[in-house]
Amino acid sequence: MLAERELLSLDLSAHPMDFLSLDDDITRMAELTLAKTSKAVSIAGSVIRYQTPPTRNGNRVVYVIMEDGTGVADVTVFGNVQEKCGHLLFREGWLKVRGKVQRREAKALSIIADELYPLILSTRSA
Repeated sequence: MLAERELLSLDLSAHPMDFLSLDDDITRMAELTLAKTSKAVSIAGSVIRYQTPPTRNGNRVVYVIMEDGTGVADVTVFGNVQEKCGHLLFREGWLKVRGKVQRREAKALSIIADELYPLILSTRSA
C-alpha cells in the first residue's frame, strides 16, 4: 500500500492508517467537527501539503494539510512550535500532532499545533 501511494499518489487497496496501531487518544479527522473549540486533541496522518504564506508582521507560519483516511485537517504551526519541532517540518511524510481546536467559522476549523512528532508506521499485532 505504501508503494501504491508512492508510485500513484493514491490509496487503491486500503488506507495505510487502517493498519496502524494508534494511541487511544488519537482523534480521527472525521470526528474533529464534534470537538469543542479550544479542546486539546491529538491527530495523526499523512502530510498532503505545506503552505508558508507571507505574513504582515514577518513571522513565519506554516500550514500543514493532513489526512488520515477519514478526512482532512488543517494544522497551523506558529514560530514557537517551529523552534521546538521544526526539524520535523518538511521532512516527515507522516505526523502526529498535539494541539487545540480553533474555529474560524461554523465549518472551518484548524488545529493549532503545540507539538509535532513523526508518526511511526508500525503495524497492529494480530
